[in-house]
Amino acid sequence: MIIIGKSRGAPAELAEHLAADPAMRLLEVRGTAAADLPGSLADLNVYGVGTRCRQALYHAAISPEPEGHATGRYGDGEAFRTIDELEQRLGLAGHPRVVVGHGKNGRSHYHVVWARVDPLAERPRATHLGHNYRIHEEVARWAETTFGLEAVRGAFTGRREAHGTCRTRRGRRYLDERPVSEARHWEQQQAQRTAISIKDVTRIASSAWRRAQGNSARFHSLCAEAGLFVAQGDGGRRQRAVIVLVDETGGVHGLIRRLEGVRAAEVRRVLGDVPLSPLDDAKTKAKEYSAMMRDTLAAERRRCEELEREVAGERKAREAAEQRAAMEQHGRAKADRKEVDWREQAAAAARMLDQERRDRDALVERAEAAERARREAVERELLASRRELSSLQAQQEQARTIADEERRRRDDQERRRRDAEAVQLHEMKRQLANIVEDVHRANEAELQAARSAQAAAERQRDVERALRLKVEAERDREQAARRVAEEQVKQLWAWVKRLKSMVSQMATKLLELYSPKSKALGPKQQEVAQVSSPVQPHPAEIKSASNLLQELERYRARSDRARNDDDAR
Repeated sequence: MIIIGKSRGAPAELAEHLAADPAMRLLEVRGTAAADLPGSLADLNVYGVGTRCRQALYHAAISPEPEGHATGRYGDGEAFRTIDELEQRLGLAGHPRVVVGHGKNGRSHYHVVWARVDPLAERPRATHLGHNYRIHEEVARWAETTFGLEAVRGAFTGRREAHGTCRTRRGRRYLDERPVSEARHWEQQQAQRTAISIKDVTRIASSAWRRAQGNSARFHSLCAEAGLFVAQGDGGRRQRAVIVLVDETGGVHGLIRRLEGVRAAEVRRVLGDVPLSPLDDAKTKAKEYSAMMRDTLAAERRRCEELEREVAGERKAREAAEQRAAMEQHGRAKADRKEVDWREQAAAAARMLDQERRDRDALVERAEAAERARREAVERELLASRRELSSLQAQQEQARTIADEERRRRDDQERRRRDAEAVQLHEMKRQLANIVEDVHRANEAELQAARSAQAAAERQRDVERALRLKVEAERDREQAARRVAEEQVKQLWAWVKRLKSMVSQMATKLLELYSPKSKALGPKQQEVAQVSSPVQPHPAEIKSASNLLQELERYRARSDRARNDDDAR
């Protein structure tokens, strides 16, 4: 079962359409003052005058399967049950309605027209009919299940839903594909009026598209040879730019729907370069083509009639000649029977020779035509191959140029990176040499301070042995000298510790610089590491840094021993 419907106005046109069927039956009129079809539809439309509703009617068509009427499973009673169910689900319960039965082309179906505005409501307003297509399919599936009709798979119902999958933003997911109609209702009616099959148009258009191979001018010419003209449609109420085909009778076909396996984007890309003719010009060309074809067919028909008359005249002349020859032969039969037999044999042989010559000429002509067609096909293939070869050569040259530019760019980047790494490494070596020189100077200062302290101690012992009488004074001077020495040692040790910390930090930075895989690097260190990652440290540099650290440790141990000795003294 199929149910279609939409909101509309124009009750007079609808009444004319419904009354055009000779088998029309007015089954029900509810809620109107008039009892006839035009008057009742006009009354339904009047109910929407007091509102802002421009389409006050809702027209639905219910088409059950033909076997339902043939077997008696679906009659007027079942149709009214289906209408009541559809009325309830659309929210039109109790609204005035008109029910009409049709029997067009041996197919019984029903038309229902409701008033969208309920005149008995306290506040009359037009009923909102959103998602009416889904409601149509739900009622159709309900009727098929209830009355035992054949189940039909629709776009919204009758399809297996994929359970256990997430719902998309647009709706549900289904295991079955959405059914797509090959032609709309108006296209089917147009095909019935013009006697031009939609399948023939689809076959011709698809064949021309494949033969054109993306050439818009070639596609236009192939369609024109077949009596189809490409034009720019008016877009209808939505005012969209559409491409249509106009047949020889003036019928309009959507080009994208008539091409098998071709997407709309590809059609617009191929045909977007060439300006299309307006729809009226294409219809004019179609009329001219139809007139030309009619004239050509009439001329061909007249030529055939003339040829038939000529053949009939020749046949009559040959029959008359044969009759005269038969009469002459009959007259001379008794005189010279042998001569007549010889002439008959010669005529038969001549006819056989003529027939053989005509057959041979026909075979030669067919062979020449086949050879010409084969040569033309080979030339076309050779031309296409040459074009494809030139296109491939151009693409290879372009790819080679791009590869050369990319290689030069990478070489420049690598050279600049190596220069930057060399400059940075030279700077770091200079800083490390300065640090080592500072450490050596610090060691010399510390050794000199230690020698000075040792000499002072020896002088102090000599003074203690020589001047025992001045113990207290020398003790005071010794304590003062010790305080000064300790202060100097503390200052020197603090300076050495700071220098050691700086050396440790520099060594750590060098190790981190030479190890870019560390995960504890900061943003600037990562940048430096990325730049200098390909450079590997020299073993001599690593050994120099290690020796420096060991020398610092030895200096620290000597300083600790000197301080302990001073404390002991």
